[in-house]
Amino acid sequence: MQREELFEQDDTIIHKKGKKVAGTSWRRGPLGPPFHTNFIWGQRYIQTSVAVPINSFIGRSRAIPIGFRHCPTAKKPSKNATLQQIQNYKEEQKQLKLNKQGVIMIAHTRQILDNNGFSDKKLVFSVDGSYTNGIVLKSLPENVSLVGRIRKDAKFHRLPTNQPATGRKRTYGEDLLTPEQIRQSDAFAWIKVTAWAAGKLHDFDVKVVKNIMWRKAGAHLKLKLIVIRPLAYRLTKKSRILYRQPDFYPKTQMVSS
Repeated sequence: MQREELFEQDDTIIHKKGKKVAGTSWRRGPLGPPFHTNFIWGQRYIQTSVAVPINSFIGRSRAIPIGFRHCPTAKKPSKNATLQQIQNYKEEQKQLKLNKQGVIMIAHTRQILDNNGFSDKKLVFSVDGSYTNGIVLKSLPENVSLVGRIRKDAKFHRLPTNQPATGRKRTYGEDLLTPEQIRQSDAFAWIKVTAWAAGKLHDFDVKVVKNIMWRKAGAHLKLKLIVIRPLAYRLTKKSRILYRQPDFYPKTQMVSS
């Protein structure tokens, strides 16, 4: 069985006070209340961490930061800027997007391990929904899988079957239900799994749909969709049962030719 190494990647903001520090700007603070936007002055970075298990494979793990990449936003030109300066600004905006910079970080991590004799290890990157898009998925290096949240109304396809004898082969198969429809459907069975969360082991009900395709990811990738049933909890011992939102996670892997 191939050994997998789990990495986590997300963007973070480093607080700064100096107004002339390179790459600083006003940004939305992640800790602000939902009813009021909190702005902070700082630098934006993408952080990559490796998840190191503490005791066993199923249990607590510690995320150790191993890489930072400064990701400032493009500086907007003045109102008197030339057409060429405006075009350069728009191109710089595209290149400095977080998903573009995130792919660079993933490829850099893969290259470092390959150069140090760990090319046989498969890397699994856990990311949030902002990195689960076609830009990232189509640019993943070999021997790298990505696990990220996805929209509940995303449209998937089965793998193509019954290819025609002549003409162009089918790239995608028949349409599949959306993740939300799969959660509500009785055609897919719930599976009970145990995982560590919130300080202890919990039992989760999940649905796993293998060998599916997503047009935004491209025909060279196949996905494994994991649907997590909403978790029940109580704010106090005597309060009524509340439910969290369901989660949908596609995991990517290359399609073998």
